[in-house]
Amino acid sequence: MTPKYQSRLIFTAEQEKCLADYLITCSKLCYGQSTRNTRELAYEMAVVNSIQVPKNWHDDSAAGLDWLRLFLKRNPNLSIRQPENCSLSRCTSFNAHTVKTFFDNLGAALRRSECFGDGSRIWNLDETGTSTVVNKSAKVIAEKGSKGVNNVTAGERGTLVTTCCFVSASGNTIPPAFVFPRVKFSDHMLINAPPGSLGLTSKSGWMTAEIFPEVIKHFIKHTKTSKEDPTLLIMDNHQSHISIQVIDLAKEYGIMIVTLPPHCSAKLQPLDVSCYAPFKTYYAAAVDSWNKSNPGKALSIYHIAGCVNFAHQKAMTPATIINGFKKTGIYPYNRHIFTEADFLSSSVTDQPSPETEECDLLSQELRATASTSSLNNGQGEDKRTFQSPAQFKGYPKAAPRKNSTRKREPGKSMIITDTPEKIRMMEKKNTAIGKKTSEATKSCRSLFNANVAIDNCEGPHQNSDTTSEGGLSNPLEGNEDILEGFGNKVGTVKVGDYVLIEFSSKKKFYYVGRIIKEARKHNGAEVTYLRKSSKVPNSFFFPHIEDIASVSMKDIKLVLPPPSYRKGTARMKRFISFKISFANLDVR
Repeated sequence: MTPKYQSRLIFTAEQEKCLADYLITCSKLCYGQSTRNTRELAYEMAVVNSIQVPKNWHDDSAAGLDWLRLFLKRNPNLSIRQPENCSLSRCTSFNAHTVKTFFDNLGAALRRSECFGDGSRIWNLDETGTSTVVNKSAKVIAEKGSKGVNNVTAGERGTLVTTCCFVSASGNTIPPAFVFPRVKFSDHMLINAPPGSLGLTSKSGWMTAEIFPEVIKHFIKHTKTSKEDPTLLIMDNHQSHISIQVIDLAKEYGIMIVTLPPHCSAKLQPLDVSCYAPFKTYYAAAVDSWNKSNPGKALSIYHIAGCVNFAHQKAMTPATIINGFKKTGIYPYNRHIFTEADFLSSSVTDQPSPETEECDLLSQELRATASTSSLNNGQGEDKRTFQSPAQFKGYPKAAPRKNSTRKREPGKSMIITDTPEKIRMMEKKNTAIGKKTSEATKSCRSLFNANVAIDNCEGPHQNSDTTSEGGLSNPLEGNEDILEGFGNKVGTVKVGDYVLIEFSSKKKFYYVGRIIKEARKHNGAEVTYLRKSSKVPNSFFFPHIEDIASVSMKDIKLVLPPPSYRKGTARMKRFISFKISFANLDVR
């Protein structure tokens, strides 16, 4: 007895499908339409296509509530959902270009060591906020119809303690690190914390660049990483994570650091994807349980470690951690884990390139929906060209950007432990304080260029069994009168000698080094380099991290006289000088 027809329909099934596709695409663009906007859009679509509608539609300039209810019933793939807030930076930064750059860097890092193949040496580091007051409490049983149901908390606003967690692609984890909002750390802050946890302090309770090296040392201690057994560490590129001290420490212990693109951690960071959501739920339950077990008392920062311990054990399970690495495509490595539909939200701000008239990043699905479709509007034999909402209204699109006078370098994914990235950071730091490139930056760049020359098998650093008799020009030519009487001709050198070593890139320059291993005439010697001081004239010092390398005998141009040490404070005593003038030589 069910009728085989539908009466009083405003739109045909094909026309309603165009409207449904438009609504779905808008939701994927993070600009979903509300019920009121959908009713207004339906009325506008009827007016544009000259479709007859009931009188109350014209009175309200919107479709009726009954139509919306039946429209959702006829299209079961639609539902009314509560969206989560997502910042504009996250919507626009997660695009195909930034994701491709990240996976290019990740693939290059994975190929550098065989021990990264099983996932046990691939780690992710990230912080999350743990406060004395949680945003959401568990539901409670109360009188039916009651409105003012409250739950006791420590205060109206909580005190923040930053918790830094570590997980590996094999499902392992190490004890977290805590940053308390205090000036001085006390041991009782870590009562009931996971065994082996690290306690740090900062005035704000946030992670800072001054204390982050201690986090890296904590990571090195528990993972037993070394140059023989390196690790790959993935983390975001927040300014507190990236510093010269962190890079030097990572390179010294064999840690390769790959940073995530900015504002993409919600999709590319395993801890954010799979671990922190259940961690927050269990942490809120632990805080709520403590409040109910201690009536009349306020939860303080000294109780947070115990709540984190409970949440850490429940949330950081091997299955949860492994799923996070798998969903992000980090391990197993899958650079095609994300499809075009995942990048739709970034197409709102995409702009046409100068070579093309339309944006290439707009998906084919979106353009196909916006194409003209000739549909019958169901009004007898009168057929018109139906205009879909994508045609007369269009999808959300940002206006062309104005030329900004502020030239700020955008963030990107990079392998910060590589020498070129370290050089850029040093130059950026020197530029920020209004200075030119320092001597340390120049020496680092020169060492990098020399290493490139070695890799390309060119320049004077080639491995050779011959001495410097092969026609190399003498770099000291024209300066013998300055050096005469002070230096010894290079014959045999011994451990402890200070020598002048030549480097070549586009021009020749020199470094001062000290022999630390017995020299062999044909195979060269192992030296530790000194740095020329930019503040104390004609003085040199040993860097905090030893710069050790092997050099060929043909690159040792001069044995320097014994050094003299400066007098004064302990800081001045670290500078040494030689009874020789380097004025006409490019010594660094």
